[in-house]
Amino acid sequence: PKKAAVEPSPKPTVRPLFFPPAKLVVSKPRVKRSYKPRVKKSTTSVNLSDRLTKMVPTAGVAYQPEFEPLVKTDVYFWCDLPTIFQSRVDIIGEIVDVTLRPSFTWSFGDGSVMSTTENGAAYPNGTIRHSYSRPGSYVITLLTTWNGSFTHNAQVRAVTGTVKKISAAAITVVQGPTQFTTSKG
Repeated sequence: PKKAAVEPSPKPTVRPLFFPPAKLVVSKPRVKRSYKPRVKKSTTSVNLSDRLTKMVPTAGVAYQPEFEPLVKTDVYFWCDLPTIFQSRVDIIGEIVDVTLRPSFTWSFGDGSVMSTTENGAAYPNGTIRHSYSRPGSYVITLLTTWNGSFTHNAQVRAVTGTVKKISAAAITVVQGPTQFTTSKG
């Protein structure tokens, strides 16, 4: 038996990379001007209110009793925000000192709304209280509005506009156990 002749496989050919011909660069003749050309400066619009919106804390909402409060019983609400927010902001190389104070609008999920400048507190010191007339699940929303002033180059100015943040929490209110009483007759 004769062995079949094995032909060697052809070697791959190496092709040089193709580079397009270089373009000839011709520089424009320079014109000597006797006046200064007007250059349009690009300005970045930086809004202090937008910066502050990102910086101020968002409230955490708490209430007590925290587990299934009863209908027709006061629930105490509060948030964990500071009563004052101070920060130093650098806007395009300018240092601005900001002082803000929060005000609050509580919406208890049943149509009741309360506005205050207090953070609230747990029982017995809490001033933000609400009782629900019917059992159910409600969404509490807290709109925090920050207002204040900023100082730049020893000039104090009011912050124009407001910085607003919304927080939410769910609450389930239950019916209390029914008690039967007997009357002696």
